[in-house]
Amino acid sequence: MSAYIVDDAHIDALIDIAEQYEREYRGIGRGQLYWYFGNPDQSRSLRDQTKTEIGRMLLAENARSVGYRYREGQDPAALTYVYRPTKREYTPSQALMAIRGFEYQACETPDWDRTEAHAFCRALFRRAVDVAIPQKESDGPFWTITDRFLGRELADVLLPL
Repeated sequence: MSAYIVDDAHIDALIDIAEQYEREYRGIGRGQLYWYFGNPDQSRSLRDQTKTEIGRMLLAENARSVGYRYREGQDPAALTYVYRPTKREYTPSQALMAIRGFEYQACETPDWDRTEAHAFCRALFRRAVDVAIPQKESDGPFWTITDRFLGRELADVLLPL
């Protein structure tokens, strides 16, 4: 599949997904969506920039990726993106696929994993997973699964000699 610059509508959807999933996550008592990039002290949130600025950052990274892939310069000033709301809600599956689709088109540069666009996508991906699979107290532990939690006896765990 060839690399291309995604439609403005795809960027609009990513921003709407971020806003929707921040709202839903905050609704269960959690914080706003932050993404960290560059050095550990560099972070942004949806509140730090306008939606158009976030969209331009994403689109510029996508254009840089395509330019790198095909060895042609992309002029970021030529990007005339202006955010327009999509006016819809996105399921977790739709959200995750939109993020993956954007990442696929924007990941060609060697420094992709250090870009703000990558950090935004990773934070949004984690948020979509958190919203899709909210942990409840009744779920029990989820960081570490132990033999005791699984109800295994010590004899079941030991390997025979």
